[in-house]
Amino acid sequence: MVATTNTMEFRALIADDDKIVCRMVSFALSQEGFICDSATDGVHALALLNQKPYDLVITDLHMPNKNGHSLSVDMLEIEFRPVIMVHTAIEEPSLVKDLTFRGVDDVSFKPTNYEILASKARGLVERRRAAIVADDNDSAETTLTKKQKTDSTSPIKTNLTNGIRISPTKVYQRMSELDTYFALSHVPFDAYSLALRENASTAELAKIIEQDEGLATEILHLAKSDQDHVENDELLDLGKAILLLGCQRVGELAIMFGTRLAFTSCSAPWINRELLWKRSLAASKTVRIIEKTQFANSD
Repeated sequence: MVATTNTMEFRALIADDDKIVCRMVSFALSQEGFICDSATDGVHALALLNQKPYDLVITDLHMPNKNGHSLSVDMLEIEFRPVIMVHTAIEEPSLVKDLTFRGVDDVSFKPTNYEILASKARGLVERRRAAIVADDNDSAETTLTKKQKTDSTSPIKTNLTNGIRISPTKVYQRMSELDTYFALSHVPFDAYSLALRENASTAELAKIIEQDEGLATEILHLAKSDQDHVENDELLDLGKAILLLGCQRVGELAIMFGTRLAFTSCSAPWINRELLWKRSLAASKTVRIIEKTQFANSD
């Protein structure tokens, strides 16, 4: 998280289990106008990052509890992240390449010229702050230009949102309210979520699907129609049906079944429920055929 003070005073966090290194880096940074805090490991550093904004984080790689590489990866996920500098004695080219590729701003090696390190840190932070200011100005100008164009070319406002920006959180809340209007079974959604996992267990997936008799029957029926040469007694086992269809496809079928079930209990006269279901199945089948054809051609 980047500090946004009006003065040219910056906040820095040094993560290193070596107290002497922390003091040396802190002193050098203070000469460049930084206010410094220190952390003894990655867990401590993340806790401080959650408490206050920092312009810069300098981290060692070898630390207890949470190492600097893991800390850097976590910080790179922060939307308005600080400048990240890795300060380490581990001179490993592949590690430097990995950190740089992920987006770390700088990697410096010990033993250190602390004056140069602090000067470099100041330059990186100033450049980051200047880029943020420039982006904010560009965004403001772009928004103003778009608004002017919209006002001149579309004088009539849409009655869909009435000009109000809807946040993703708001959308999620509205989607959650669908339970009020449709009789949604949570089993298909649970099955779909589990099926998407790389380590999805067939037994766990079958256990979830068994909670919805209609869904289980649908899976067995589709597996039978997909594998005409398989004997009926083999398909009595839901686990075998899942193996035949594949977890991913079962998840897709589960979500389609849940949607159809919701529409079935909905009395909206303009919704052709059976047609929607047939088109969903046809589209799924078409995708499978295309995949098989492309795979055969690649051979």
